Amino acid sequence: VVVVGYGIQKKTRVVGSVSQVSGEVLRKAPSMNVTNVLAGRIPGLSVTQTTGNPTGSDAIMRIRGVSTYSESGSSPLIIIDGVQRSQFSNLDVEEITSTRAVKFINYQGKPTASNRGTSEAIKAIGRSLAAGLDNEKERASYYNKYSVEHITSTEEPDKYAADIISIDRKARVDHIKNIRRIIAGYLEEMYGYTARDAELLSIYITYYNAVYRQNYSYFEQKYKSPVVARITEKNAGLAIRYDQWPGKTKIIIPLTERAQKGRLSAIDLRSLNEPKVKRELTDKGLQAGMLELREAAVEERKELLAQQEEGSRKKELELERRRLELKEAKEQAEALTKTGQAAKEKEGEPTSTDGKVAKPGKEPSQQDKENTGSKTKEEEETAEKLKEQEAAIAKEEQNLALQQKEQQLEKESIAAEERAIAEENETKAKDKTSTKSKERMEKS
Repeated sequence: VVVVGYGIQKKTRVVGSVSQVSGEVLRKAPSMNVTNVLAGRIPGLSVTQTTGNPTGSDAIMRIRGVSTYSESGSSPLIIIDGVQRSQFSNLDVEEITSTRAVKFINYQGKPTASNRGTSEAIKAIGRSLAAGLDNEKERASYYNKYSVEHITSTEEPDKYAADIISIDRKARVDHIKNIRRIIAGYLEEMYGYTARDAELLSIYITYYNAVYRQNYSYFEQKYKSPVVARITEKNAGLAIRYDQWPGKTKIIIPLTERAQKGRLSAIDLRSLNEPKVKRELTDKGLQAGMLELREAAVEERKELLAQQEEGSRKKELELERRRLELKEAKEQAEALTKTGQAAKEKEGEPTSTDGKVAKPGKEPSQQDKENTGSKTKEEEETAEKLKEQEAAIAKEEQNLALQQKEQQLEKESIAAEERAIAEENETKAKDKTSTKSKERMEKS
């Protein structure tokens, strides 16, 4: 939608010239002044810097020269978020987005071989890709036309793992619906999503990848290093034109640490539901479906967390019991050692193995020496075993502490997602109330 001087129109129906510079281009430009960044990037716009300070004053902008019938000359009218501004040189470029809408361009000619198959036959491609993956294989291919890489890592816990579906050079897919069918089939087979949920996710995934097409810096910031290593700026994401798909596409599916078959929380729904993606999805039914899926995923995460916390409590009790047993064993070993030493030192008299006092000046027998050596060796072996047990318990306690920390982070993440869902439900309710009010006013 573009706001013009004579109303609000869809971009495709605007009469006149509409130029744009994407937010990504602005962010990469070597200047903090938005006005200077626009220079040379918009046809008909001339920018003149009046001082030597590139950030201290606003440059003069002229649209299509200085000749105009307008009283204000050729200076542009600047509207930011519906509010008129006199300048925008001090506007943060991170806040600027593009007016470009994602509109997929499909092949319009006669049906090709790739599009003659039934929906289920095309979904079978995705299922085949998923079936080709197992615990040992991270990559699977379908007749060198499509391939998938399942990339996970315990490193960089604050970044996403991913599945990357590649549309290879030999592929002849030329309609977005068929790409979505392949993705849906993959999600059903790989993670056990229902057909309805897989279809919903496939739509979001295609828009997500179109919004961030070739935005390498975004993927570098959000995803784990092994994921980023498998993409380039040219092939990251999904182009909007069908003829740019084969050999130039890496569809990235964001995964959570819980990405296991049968879990609704396998896909990171927060990424797919980012504001930039939501703006492209005007279908209220899709947004409602995503909200339901997020709610169900949160409930699943809460159940899983409860199981993990119960397991941690049991482990804590077990380690406490083992600590007590170890303490008792150490005390017994120390008592036996002290008893043996006391017996040897009693009145300075050497003792024989039968408990009788040896005659003065008589050397201990060979049997006495062997028994004494045997006891010393047993004591050393016991002490070594106790040390090993203590080290093992300490390691398990350390692992338990890490697990409990992860559980706390998951609890906080769930709480944040619940707040976000509650806010969306509240906004949805307000919009519904507002719509009803407008309808009543129109009727009256």
